Amino acid sequence: MSSLPFRTRPARLDHASTTDLRQFLGTILVRRGRVTQVQLATALDEVERTGRRLGDILLGRGWLYESELAQALAEQNGVDYVDIAARSVDRTVAAKLPRDVAEHFRCVPVRTTSSGAMLLAVADPADVDVEVLRILVGTEVEIGVAELSAIRSAWPHCP
Repeated sequence: MSSLPFRTRPARLDHASTTDLRQFLGTILVRRGRVTQVQLATALDEVERTGRRLGDILLGRGWLYESELAQALAEQNGVDYVDIAARSVDRTVAAKLPRDVAEHFRCVPVRTTSSGAMLLAVADPADVDVEVLRILVGTEVEIGVAELSAIRSAWPHCP
């Protein structure tokens, strides 16, 4: 992945700290019955020790499926879950975002929405600077969350 010729900032979220984000994501996963309180506590301890992301730890331990993480991240951030494995990526739309930018933000353009915005599937909304992407593609951008593996599979559609 090449480095981008500009500086980016993460998406603005309405949460006080990354600790709040981890706990909130964990709360969603426990409430949905995807992980137990014990698994969450163990994973949060590992987050504190290693600095790795909660979702990555839960996936790595086999306690969570990638689709479950994507759906919980979508809920956490108030955006839609996008099943890009079931919905084909519009190649014309995907061609509007350079591959190095897509890889940097861990995203892929999926389609044009009814409002004319570009729908971007992202692995984690916290990794995305929507304003920079809006400027790069020259249109409004809406985000949804999808599995990183599905996003990576769609990157060949980006130039």
